[in-house]
Amino acid sequence: MLTKKNKFLIVIFFLTISAAYSQSGLYVQGYIVTNNNDTIRGLIKDRSNIKNTNSVKFRSLNSKRAKIYLPDSIKSFGLEDGRTYYSMAIHDASINRPIFIQELLEGRVSLYKAFPMDGIKIYIVKKAQEYFIINRETYKSVFKIHLTECKEIDYYSFEKQEIEYKEKDLKAFIEKYNNCATPNSRMEISINRKVQVKKGVKASFTHNNIFLHDMDINGTNKSHGHYIDYGYDMGVYFNLSGAGRISTQLEAIYSYQSGKRSIVGFWRYSDDYKFSGRYLMKAVQIPVLVRYSIPINSYVKPYVNAGPLFTYIFQNQFNYSDSFGENTITGDFSSFSYLGFSGGSGVYFQPFKNSLEASFEVRYSLNIVRQNNSASNNLSRQGMQFTLGLGF
Repeated sequence: MLTKKNKFLIVIFFLTISAAYSQSGLYVQGYIVTNNNDTIRGLIKDRSNIKNTNSVKFRSLNSKRAKIYLPDSIKSFGLEDGRTYYSMAIHDASINRPIFIQELLEGRVSLYKAFPMDGIKIYIVKKAQEYFIINRETYKSVFKIHLTECKEIDYYSFEKQEIEYKEKDLKAFIEKYNNCATPNSRMEISINRKVQVKKGVKASFTHNNIFLHDMDINGTNKSHGHYIDYGYDMGVYFNLSGAGRISTQLEAIYSYQSGKRSIVGFWRYSDDYKFSGRYLMKAVQIPVLVRYSIPINSYVKPYVNAGPLFTYIFQNQFNYSDSFGENTITGDFSSFSYLGFSGGSGVYFQPFKNSLEASFEVRYSLNIVRQNNSASNNLSRQGMQFTLGLGF
């Protein structure tokens, strides 16, 4: 049997539930921003998270009838308690349509949430003009790849940090990032940011294809043809970078390259003609490359680069022997290549925290060198380089 006290408690309970339910459907002060950037103030029906994600029910102050606006018909809407929703077209495996996303944090990187369907909540991270949908499995990898400029965050042990997939933890992390990665902060990310210089040593193994075009050696064109051999490069590099992914790579390289060619059989001189030739080039090369990095995280950074290749040849020599004898010719080519290009792709990687940074690159290089006293005869060297580098 219920006592008066128990009856009173039951009545209070149901009244509370009823009030809470009715409050969730009340019209509250708010506004919408049209696609023409006009702000219209009025009343907004405060509905469930799912309904607020997919539409907004708005009534202007001079109207008694409410109108439902979909995400593609307005830019945003806001409620009197400070909640703001923005229209955004989401293209994901599970969502491919415009929705309203609720702003949780505004800054250099912003955080939003949405409830596109029953039982599903998503978070959206927006940086500049890019946005990333994160979930429980991907949020740490997204942070590691795209939020890497903060020195106060230990990205190396990021996977072990207790940053849970909860709204307060996500907001706290992005707030920390924004505080140390905004202009005039410790990171000095601004127009006047100081240039960072990385330096190191590198060595390359090169497969050469050398073409002697219409060469005139001692009044003949015996050297004309395709020469194949190997060579090597070694030197130092300096990488100059500011904000962003673009940097300039300057290198000073000692280059030793050669090419060989042999002929056995018919030649215009005789039916059993034999020819063996070798071209040797020693040079100093200065590649000036523009590099674009595509970081996977703070420790693995693929890149592509390309630019002009300046070459000073301090020794060039052509040795050949044939059925008529042997000969050595030196200094028959210009000391400077009048055309050079270098470009390729590679990856920087740091095997361990605080370890030296290493790199591996595959690069194509081209030199064209004129023969002295000739406007048309030239030598072209095309090399495929396989390079290892070590930063210090």
